[in-house]
Amino acid sequence: MAEGEEEVNYASVVFKAGNNPPPAAKRGEDTVYGEVKVQNETKNKDSAGHRRFQHLACCLGILCVILLGGIIGVCVYRKYTKQEKLISHFAVTLILESDPNQLKEVSTLLANNTKLSLENTNLTRDNKNLEDQLGNLTQAYNVLESNNKNLSAGVKELKTRNQELETKTNNLTANTRHDNKLE
Repeated sequence: MAEGEEEVNYASVVFKAGNNPPPAAKRGEDTVYGEVKVQNETKNKDSAGHRRFQHLACCLGILCVILLGGIIGVCVYRKYTKQEKLISHFAVTLILESDPNQLKEVSTLLANNTKLSLENTNLTRDNKNLEDQLGNLTQAYNVLESNNKNLSAGVKELKTRNQELETKTNNLTANTRHDNKLE
């Protein structure tokens, strides 16, 4: 059937009233038919939309199951860690209550530990200061050694110059005596 055309179905309606037979239509009367429109087409669009909602519901159901599993896992983990803490606390309390001297010993050990930690911090700081001083002294030593080498080279040069001058002085003195004798 082409789009826009409608299928027309005809029906005749008979009314029965008790035992009286229905009056026969007179030959001159026309029979009137009423139009009845019937829609038999299935709606594919509705079924496709219905499938989308089914897929969405399935995905949401899976998501709910995953979330529920995660919540259960977190609850079990928290309960387990809480039990571990309680057991640990109970064990420490039991040990300390079983021997009162242990509490005093633990307090003493904690005080000693704190004191030694402070002493270690101070010694570490002093060691760093000494290392810094050593670095500064090494640098100063290198500078002084360089100055000493320069001064030693200068002294050696001055001694050489002094010897040259003494030699010249002796030569001049000898020449002057020699010239005085010749006169």
